[in-house]
Amino acid sequence: MASKRRLPYGRAGVWAHNAAMSSHRKRTAKFDAVQSMVEPRWNVRVTLQHGERILIGEFMTEVTALEWIAEKSAAWLKKYRGGRYV
Repeated sequence: MASKRRLPYGRAGVWAHNAAMSSHRKRTAKFDAVQSMVEPRWNVRVTLQHGERILIGEFMTEVTALEWIAEKSAAWLKKYRGGRYV
């Protein structure tokens, strides 16, 4: 008579593990200040969850680009494509 092999955590443990891992892996958009290669200006580069990159604005200094990130990036992300990346 063959015995059934049991998983140590059962189905509930596997589901809990998968749920915890999916929430842990959630990626968010990343905002960086990058210097323009053509002109002595700065842009904000947005890298979305799936890897798409977007350049935003032209800023005279890195500080103003970083200020835009701190003050306006969340609102921009909520508006961009109907907020699908928030």
